[in-house]
Amino acid sequence: MNGALDLIARKQPQIVILDLFFGHRDVIWLIKDLTHRFEELLIIAFGVGRQEIYGPRVLRAGAAAYVSTAMPASAFTRAITRAVAVPASHRRRGNFEPGTAT
Repeated sequence: MNGALDLIARKQPQIVILDLFFGHRDVIWLIKDLTHRFEELLIIAFGVGRQEIYGPRVLRAGAAAYVSTAMPASAFTRAITRAVAVPASHRRRGNFEPGTAT
């Protein structure tokens, strides 16, 4: 996990895409940590879990979107497009209304 944090600090990506069921780690904790450390970072989470259960959890943690693998591939593209369209200044002030891809 620390390797991922170091890599993000070095590369400073605009978006990070996380598998919600990444190994045995608590990805919700990771999302909270990433959004705290890197305010402008957009996080898109995906996983096999049901959207109505996992979507709200990752959004509360600070992810920009959650996409279930049961959704069509176009939902993933829409989630990224919507997340990038919101100015970083709105996200930092708490005006960003994160949402899941539909």
